[in-house]
Amino acid sequence: MSRPVLRTALSIVALVFLAVLFLTVNVLANATLRGVRLDLTESRLFTLSEGTIEILTHLDEPVSLTLYFSEKQATGYPSLHAWGLQVRDMLEEMALVSNGKLQLEIVDPDPFGPREDEAISYGLRGTPTIENNVIWLGLTGTNLLDNVEIIPFFSEERARWLEYDLTRLLVNLTRPEKPVLGIVTNLPLDTGAGGLPAALRGNAQPFLIYEELIDRFQIEFLEQDFSTVPPSIDVLMLAHPKPLSDKTLYAIDQFALGGGRIAVFVDPHSEVSLTAGPDGKPIQGYTESSDLPKLLYHWGVIFEGSEVATDRQRAMEVATGSSARQHISDYILWLSLTDGNMAQNDPVTADINRLNLGIAGHLRPRPESSTRYSPLVFTTKDSMVMDVNTVKQGLRPESLLSRFTPSGEALVLAARLEGALTSAFPEGLPESDMSAHREYTLSDANIIIVADSDLFDDRFWAESPRFPGDRLVVPFADNARFVLGVLENLAGAQELLSLRGRNDAARPFVLFDQLRRQAGQRLIEQEQTLQERVDQLSQQLAQLERQIAQGSTTNNDEWTSIDHLQEELASSRRALRMTRHSLNLNIERWSNMLRFANIVLIPLGLLLITLLGTLVGRMRQSP
Repeated sequence: MSRPVLRTALSIVALVFLAVLFLTVNVLANATLRGVRLDLTESRLFTLSEGTIEILTHLDEPVSLTLYFSEKQATGYPSLHAWGLQVRDMLEEMALVSNGKLQLEIVDPDPFGPREDEAISYGLRGTPTIENNVIWLGLTGTNLLDNVEIIPFFSEERARWLEYDLTRLLVNLTRPEKPVLGIVTNLPLDTGAGGLPAALRGNAQPFLIYEELIDRFQIEFLEQDFSTVPPSIDVLMLAHPKPLSDKTLYAIDQFALGGGRIAVFVDPHSEVSLTAGPDGKPIQGYTESSDLPKLLYHWGVIFEGSEVATDRQRAMEVATGSSARQHISDYILWLSLTDGNMAQNDPVTADINRLNLGIAGHLRPRPESSTRYSPLVFTTKDSMVMDVNTVKQGLRPESLLSRFTPSGEALVLAARLEGALTSAFPEGLPESDMSAHREYTLSDANIIIVADSDLFDDRFWAESPRFPGDRLVVPFADNARFVLGVLENLAGAQELLSLRGRNDAARPFVLFDQLRRQAGQRLIEQEQTLQERVDQLSQQLAQLERQIAQGSTTNNDEWTSIDHLQEELASSRRALRMTRHSLNLNIERWSNMLRFANIVLIPLGLLLITLLGTLVGRMRQSP
């Protein structure tokens, strides 16, 4: 056999050997190393959170989970198939960590078969295909008491919340009973937009956060005029309450002194109250602001109901102008806060990635208070306090920005109070039962105060696509996790606090945002100057036209002045339009430069570095 033929034969044998070796290694790895994970992502997106591991390793009784996944049907839909495998992999990893307490069954139901009938009987929801088949991707869970929890369908829109949804299902199956949450509120939490009239018509659409609360707590609404807090209440939530009588304030005071846990959401200007009624009007009996000055001050915190917190760096972007000529502006009254605005040493806020607030107030500690004041949520130092009456004028975002002067100090938007309390009513009330009066705390108080109530509003944190018989929640902020975290922490149920939503793939360009904001500020200054000139020219022109209309004689100089004013006015208006348009052009130019750098320059630079390294290595190896 000639040497070339032998070389060719050996190459073919080597390729066959490598192919067999590759398949063998993959089969063995799939069989023996499925529990092995190496997560190299920056935020450890594919690693179970500490809270999940804690729950799984301390299960008191076995829990049975059944995943209905139409894997064969989903092979023709790559995205759905990959998502189903991701759900399966996370469930298998959770079962592995549980040391046998979590029993997992994976079912690929045949069309019209008994397992598909079983899925339907549990209330799972399949998604139809163009071939008139149904793809199932749902989960059922049972415990020894035959309690059942389900996830009807794993929507890919909730991918970043997969671990949270699975762990919450486990918690619901393993706890003996839900804690009792007492609610005092003037918000339509249980009816949603439209309020009571919509509920009476059968069109109630509860706030999405309220539906989350129902899943975690037994809810007991309290009237806004009561003399005692029922002893069954584990946590009391005051969410934008009406002005309360001394009798009710005394009941809350005694509840706190008896060791009761309290969450307070007050607001200098509630947009929910002003827009959640019928046809977007105020709800019946609405209150524009809320405050508990007597209790808050005595507990050790000052809330100025006449002041609003603004932040230029954390302002939400909103579209302004007409539909034909819209441009994006920073609305400093609506805040989109990130993890840098959260206390990292508190379990409530340590894993909050984004919290959206609308027209929030701010808090500060009262000097010489007996309680410990710990900020939980705060603005950046690029902040400013505005008078609430300025907010009520309905100014445009650009006008608000023009009045902005940074204070250089961060404003506290939520805080925790702990420690010993004394009664705000040391002498009690004349009509109260003094035999049960408490003047001091039996144990350290634990109170969380938030200077905003608009965070309950769906539009600030989630979208809700509708499906027949179901309501899907797709969060874009962590408002629900924050509220649930506050209440679960106060109730002593902290299992879900360390669970984080998986970070979005999109990564913000911080430098780009700073450049855009600086350009926006220059735009506002130029626009104001031009607008003042336009107004001045319009007044002069109107004055001359009134003189002509009144029959006053005009000479050629006056007609020339009118022509000149009209030309200058038209020129100023053109300059104003061009100024408003320039920001979008600058943003587009910077965006294109960043895309070019990421798509071309950075990969090209890496390629050149690699080639240079290879060349240097060869030169060193050469004699």
